[in-house]
Amino acid sequence: LSTLLKAFEAAPGDDRNFIQRNGWIILILGISLYMLREHVLDPYLTEQSRKQTLKDVTDPSHVTKHREKMEKVRREQQEKAQLESDAANEKRKSKAAQRLKESSAATQKKGGKKLGSGETENSGKSSYNPLIASSGIGSSYRPARRGAPGGGGG
Repeated sequence: LSTLLKAFEAAPGDDRNFIQRNGWIILILGISLYMLREHVLDPYLTEQSRKQTLKDVTDPSHVTKHREKMEKVRREQQEKAQLESDAANEKRKSKAAQRLKESSAATQKKGGKKLGSGETENSGKSSYNPLIASSGIGSSYRPARRGAPGGGGG
């Protein structure tokens, strides 16, 4: 230890050579402090923090306070959700009433809507549908083959 202290002693005005003379000692001390912090101090502090957290969590007074806070927050969330739900239901009901009012006003002008299988304006037209093979006109039509006419190579 005395040799280490003597190594750090420098003559006045000889600051330039301090790092040159003591560079390896400074480097070894820096590495030692780093290793001490990484392998001793940090694990110790982590373990102490973990123990304190466990102690706080298992404390009965803390548990009851936490439970009360959670219940309060849940009540507030439930009240907020209920208000939003009530507002949405009211809006939906008002829209439905407005549609019903508009619909009843429109049917009063026309005289009502027709129900059943009565005659329609376009009942004289054919019900031809080209996508259905057995529908109406030209159901036996088949397109020609697309191959080359005649025989032989191509």
